[in-house]
Amino acid sequence: MVVRLLLSCVLLSVLSLSASAQSMPDRVRKSLDQLVGTWEITTDIDGRKVTERVKLEWLSDKNAMVYQGEGENFQTGQKARFTGILGWDPARELVEESGFDSSGGTFKATHTISAKKWIGTMKAATRMDGESSLETATREFLFDDKDNWVIVCSDRVLNGEKKDTRKLVFRRLADRSETGAAEKCPWEWMLGDWTVERSDGTSASVTWKIPDVSEDHLFGTWKESDGTVLHEIVGWEADRGHLVAHAYGTNGAYFSARFLDVKKHHMSGMLRSRNGEGDTQLGVLEVERVSDGEARSRFVSSDGTVITEELRKVKK
Repeated sequence: MVVRLLLSCVLLSVLSLSASAQSMPDRVRKSLDQLVGTWEITTDIDGRKVTERVKLEWLSDKNAMVYQGEGENFQTGQKARFTGILGWDPARELVEESGFDSSGGTFKATHTISAKKWIGTMKAATRMDGESSLETATREFLFDDKDNWVIVCSDRVLNGEKKDTRKLVFRRLADRSETGAAEKCPWEWMLGDWTVERSDGTSASVTWKIPDVSEDHLFGTWKESDGTVLHEIVGWEADRGHLVAHAYGTNGAYFSARFLDVKKHHMSGMLRSRNGEGDTQLGVLEVERVSDGEARSRFVSSDGTVITEELRKVKK
């Protein structure tokens, strides 16, 4: 696992750890502040060097920190995108972390932060070819300067077998917010009428319209198979490189998504939703544009449930 070994978004502020982050001490906030930025991570694994990339940033109230990156699942070797969130637990006086990756892996960690040391424990679970895998370790964070730091993973146990200590080395990279660039949204807008078929048996229709070609946002109207109607606004945060969507509808239904990794035909991030019956979901969402008239998505919830979608443009 990557910095996952270490989630977009205002949408995650409803998490318990974010809610409990109201009393985060200044000393803890100052320590977490060292992580803000875009980083390259290098790790030696079985004689080869693995390179990854991650961006960490505060939520607006600086009571929880989220990250998004891409690299390799260390246990399976599969390429994966990963995302996570760190927040303060006042009852135990430590920082909690929860992470997910696009291959279905999950990650839990705690961080005890004092004036002298930053140390904690982690548990990473994954599944490949029907087999479950579990790794535990103790992690210590060591900071050389503002642009370089290291995570030392000791006492590693993988599926009951002791493993050697591992180091993850972080080097700061310049990111969009630091350079002041305000790029246009790279994602290719999906305009017009679309049908949505999901693997859980539900379906929907959605219409997306752009108000002005010079603006990086659009409006959507969703009609769900249970009769719920939601009205959506999607926008591009140029300085942060995030695509954000919020929708609200009948019977208290809503969804909120923040995509931190956005490309022309692919984006990934976090989604939280509530349907008209009161069921809520939280997890990692990936969307891929297959062609001009087709797209697909994959949602991995916090409990490991996977839901896929097929989106097709209605021909007129």
